[in-house]
Order: sequence, then structure tokens, then C-alpha cells
Amino acid sequence: CNRGGPVSTVCNRGGSVCTVCNRGGPVSTVCNKGGSVSTVCNRGGPVSTVCNRGGPVSTVCNRGGPVSTVCNRGGPVSTVCNRGGPVSTVCNRGGPVSTVCNRGGPVSTVCNRGGPVSTVCNRGGSVSTVCNRSGPVSTVCNKGGSVSTVCNRGGPVSTVCKRGGSVSTVCNRGGSVSTVCNRGGPVSTVLSVTGVVQSLLSVTGVVQSLLSVTGVVQSVLSVTGVVQSVLSVTGVVQSLLSVTGVLCLYPSL
Repeated sequence: CNRGGPVSTVCNRGGSVCTVCNRGGPVSTVCNKGGSVSTVCNRGGPVSTVCNRGGPVSTVCNRGGPVSTVCNRGGPVSTVCNRGGPVSTVCNRGGPVSTVCNRGGPVSTVCNRGGPVSTVCNRGGSVSTVCNRSGPVSTVCNKGGSVSTVCNRGGPVSTVCKRGGSVSTVCNRGGSVSTVCNRGGPVSTVLSVTGVVQSLLSVTGVVQSLLSVTGVVQSVLSVTGVVQSVLSVTGVVQSLLSVTGVLCLYPSL
């Protein structure tokens, strides 16, 4: 190969035929590197073309440009996102069909992450979408936004609270019906566990967590007068896991 000159000729590296590459110039052609057929990529220029990298058909993105194209990376069909641009496209990452989000942009798209159908949230934006995380249907909250939506986390129907806002909504997490309090606000509401109503009052508006141990909810109560149970710290819910039926509170409550 004549590397470093205006025109270079590329060797046959492990393949049947190799073509010419002008590396560093306005047009480049691609060698057949270990695959059956490889096409041309203009790396660093305004348009990039296709290379067969380990799969039957692959498309090489224009990385750093306004549009990116498709790559088959380990799956039957994959789409490579325009990372850092206004729109992102689809990638099949480990599942039958997946959609890659526009991370950092105004809208995010769908990803199948471990389930049959999943929707990836718009993280850091105004609206978040749906994710099926280990359940049949789930809705992912708008984290950091004004409104949060519904998540079915381990139960038939669940509602996820507005975290960090003035009002929190209802969650049915492992029980028949449960009502989630206004966490960090002036009033706390009622949680129904196996038909037994338990009032969860806020002490100084600060509560740490409500964990599920073998189906038994264990409330860790306060040290220095701060309740560590179901509500939030400064309006932010830390955790509330599913309850199969029994709410156990320490006598110090």
C-alpha cells in the first residue's frame, strides 16, 4: 500500500478481494477485512458508506455528521443512532426489535431492553414514555419533570407518584389497593394492606424507606426523632417496594 500519498492501494487482508483506500483524502474505498463483501467509507468526510463488519450486512454511520446510517452489530437487523444530533435511530441491541433513544434531545424513542416491548423515557426532558420492565405493561415516570406516570412494578396495576412535587398518587405494589401519601408535604394519606388501614403520618416530613422482606413490610423508625419509613426526604421518594400483605411497624412509632 502507498500510505501517506495522494492515492493508496489497499492489500487483501484476509479476504478475497480488496479495493483502494484514499485515507485522509476526500474519497476513500474500503478493503475486504475478514468479511465476504465490504463497501466504501468516507471517514471524516460529509458522507460515509457501508462496511460489512462481522455481520451479513452492515451500514457505517456518518459519525459526527448530521445523519447516521445503519449497522448490523451482532443482530439480524440493527440501526445506528445519530449520536449527538437532533434525531436518533433504531438499534437492535440484544433483542428482536429495539429502538434507541435520542439522549439529550427533546424526544426519546423506544428500546426493547430485556422484554418483548419496552419504551425508553425522555430523561431530562419534559415527557417520559413507557417501559415494560419485567412486567406485562409498565409506565415510566418523568424523572425530573412536572408529571410522573404509571408503572406496573410486580403487580397487576400500579400508579407511580409525582416525586418531588406537591401531590403524590396511588401505587398498588403487591397488595390489593394501596394509597401513597403526599411525601414531604403537609398531609399524609392512608395505605391499605390486606384490608387493614395503616395511617402513615409524617414526623418532620422526613421518612427514609419502606422495604419488603419476605412479603412483610418493615418500617425502620426514627433515630433522633426522624421517621425512616414510607415518605420522602425533601419531597423525593427514595424507595417503596411491594408489600404482599402485612405492614409491620416497630413499637417506637
